[in-house]
Amino acid sequence: MKTLYYSHPDFLLHNTGVGHPECADRLRSIARALDAPQFENLIRVSPPLGTEEQIRLIHPLFHIEAIRAAIPEQGEYYLDNDTVLSSGSEIPYCRQDRKKPLFVR
Repeated sequence: MKTLYYSHPDFLLHNTGVGHPECADRLRSIARALDAPQFENLIRVSPPLGTEEQIRLIHPLFHIEAIRAAIPEQGEYYLDNDTVLSSGSEIPYCRQDRKKPLFVR
């Protein structure tokens, strides 16, 4: 089985605040750990920026519009106890490669 690792510098723009599992410091730490020799066969994917049309294939328009409207100009906004939005959240949300599953044989 092959394992794909999706990563892009834009993911660091999504500021979830200190201590959140998706925080930029944790993503940087994971990236450093995956540079170790035992992960040399890991398939690294840098997903392209998705188009509005592609995003609408997986999310209804009202959902996209609600998320965009909730993105703050500064600071963070919590959609719920676990989902945080920041001014840099929209671009990472659009960087999704829907051509391949996360794990492939």
